[in-house]
Amino acid sequence: MSEENLRYYRITDKNIQFLGKDIGLEALQRAVGGYIESIPKPRAASFTIAYANEEGLLRKMELNRTGSGMVGRTIVGPLVIGVANDE
Repeated sequence: MSEENLRYYRITDKNIQFLGKDIGLEALQRAVGGYIESIPKPRAASFTIAYANEEGLLRKMELNRTGSGMVGRTIVGPLVIGVANDE
């Protein structure tokens, strides 16, 4: 599936925020607070794509338990997911 026609959400332990549809790189970087890193999607995930801050550990960003549970690995800082209309 392509990354077009996705709805994007910013996930933290305290909030889920709708970012918009088909947002660009700059909006993704603002949402995670820096350079983005693509996170492999677990097989059973209900989203299409996920991004986190590439330098989150170096920048000592706060653990994101909600995001970590969604992707099956440690996530620090916000997680952004892209969801297709049919997911």
